[in-house]
Amino acid sequence: MHSSLLSSDSCDLEHFITSEWNRTIRVMLPEGDEGLPPLPRPFLAPCADEGFKTFFYWDSFYASIGLILQNRTDQVLDILENMRWLVENYGFIPNLYEGGQLYRSQPPHYALLVSLVCDLAPGSIDLKAHYEAMTKEYAFWHTYRSGAHGLNRYGHHATPVELASFGEMIRSRVPEYPLDPSQCSLSIAHYLAEAESGWDFTTRYSGSCMNYLPIDLNALLFGHEKACARIAGLLGDSDGAALWLKRADLRSAAINSLCWNESVGAFVDFDFVAQKPSQTLTAASFFPLWVGLATPEQAMSRNRILSALETKHGLLTMPERQGGLQWDAPNGWPPLQMVAMMGLLRYGFNEDAHRLAIKWSTMNERIFKETGKLWEKYNVLAGSLEVRDEYPMPSMMGWTAGAYLLSKRIISGEIHGFPHFTGCSPLLGILS
Repeated sequence: MHSSLLSSDSCDLEHFITSEWNRTIRVMLPEGDEGLPPLPRPFLAPCADEGFKTFFYWDSFYASIGLILQNRTDQVLDILENMRWLVENYGFIPNLYEGGQLYRSQPPHYALLVSLVCDLAPGSIDLKAHYEAMTKEYAFWHTYRSGAHGLNRYGHHATPVELASFGEMIRSRVPEYPLDPSQCSLSIAHYLAEAESGWDFTTRYSGSCMNYLPIDLNALLFGHEKACARIAGLLGDSDGAALWLKRADLRSAAINSLCWNESVGAFVDFDFVAQKPSQTLTAASFFPLWVGLATPEQAMSRNRILSALETKHGLLTMPERQGGLQWDAPNGWPPLQMVAMMGLLRYGFNEDAHRLAIKWSTMNERIFKETGKLWEKYNVLAGSLEVRDEYPMPSMMGWTAGAYLLSKRIISGEIHGFPHFTGCSPLLGILS
């Protein structure tokens, strides 16, 4: 980073992040957690202090970006090997690796991390083994989370006992939990699907998550298909590469047919039960830009999305409305800031990405100066910690460090665009 562009606040916060990474590294004991076999490598917990202490799927991906930006490649390789091990042993990557919680996944980022590491550290991983695991994870989504029209949805594979246990947790977190016994099991199932989406919980799906073909999930699976095509090609499997590209083309066509909402002017979720696209713009609409699915004309939808969600302090998850849950306004979540900034850069909207980066990092630095910590999420309407919560908010989330470091590199000019994507690596601007 250019030293002339560093303020004392950013120096303090970068130093804090550097020192905190080691406090988030965990090693499962030989007997594992609650009878689970231990992960083969050290893993990165989302929190250094109180809060979440186990392996989380999509948290680990966004923390990996922060690790890369501070040259901690070894930790990223550990994360990647743990992901591969989980797929090999369970057939998918769980939301979190903890006893009694292995009945849902999270937004699939594993293939994108493999593709990124291919650029970051060529020759550092067993490509054939990871390709086999990527194929296996894809089979999980294809087999157990198929929706309609060739697209996918979120869901769960909980037993009745696990479903009931999750229902007890819902009662404590979501005031709108339905009391009608005839609807409880179905409502819990929809909430479980929201938990798999990572957006636990949100009004985005109107309490019926399993009815939707989410735009972020299907964009990520498009990215997965493109990454698999790339790795197959590197392995000399031209037929396999062609098959993956065909799958990506079919998914792109289905997304364009169902999820591109001309009246809204952006990609949105599609309710396949009601057979209509959502009318709500969310931060998930940036995922097609991030993975390169949008045409240049469709990428201009960023104006509509920013108009609906951008505030003085960052990007809202959902538009403002009365009531809501923690993945609604006024909250802004770090991974979605990252996706938006990377998507904007991919299509050359550097000024928009730069503006968001300044807003996000400035708020982070001010609140760090006040509290001495980074936080799981922020109120981006007020630029404060007065967030909509469902549990006591933990400090120092790995993805918050990733989002801050990414924003500072954008501001400094070290990340300035993506002139030559190969595969679906999201950070080639750093590596080129």
